[in-house]
Amino acid sequence: GIVLGGDTLSSRLGRHIRDDLGLSYGVYSMFEGGVSDGTFVVRMQAKMDHMADAIPVAWTVIQQITAQGISDDELKAAQQQMLSNHILDNSNGASLGLGMHTAMMCGVQEPSLAPYYTVNAILNTNASQVNAILRKYLNPWGLSRVTVGADIVDLSKWKKPSRNSLGDVAGG
Repeated sequence: GIVLGGDTLSSRLGRHIRDDLGLSYGVYSMFEGGVSDGTFVVRMQAKMDHMADAIPVAWTVIQQITAQGISDDELKAAQQQMLSNHILDNSNGASLGLGMHTAMMCGVQEPSLAPYYTVNAILNTNASQVNAILRKYLNPWGLSRVTVGADIVDLSKWKKPSRNSLGDVAGG
């Protein structure tokens, strides 16, 4: 999620929708955890009159990242951001305790080592692994709901970009 839309200033969604096209103030994406596998969510802050243009662009960027993958440079930037966030997340006892509790609930045998395992997992991930996960879990054709303001947009009337309309959105 970080390369795609984890951070407005460094993600592909943010660079294209905010920086290149000027359609939003901010945009980010993530998988929201829960009881099920997790819902993929894109959140965007934009003027209402920009939404009609911004939503199809977001769809196109999601299609492209699943079809073309991420670059090594994008992965390196995401790793740096994740390591920085990890350090801040573990900067106090409450955060460490929550992290260890989460690790314990996820079945980690030695929760006190979870921060170490997290750093190793971040550093030892390569672009081909990330791309395989993106293709497995992110299906742009399965996105099912768009909410704009308080309104839920009827997707049967919304024109999704076609599978053959993948224009060029620069990767890294």
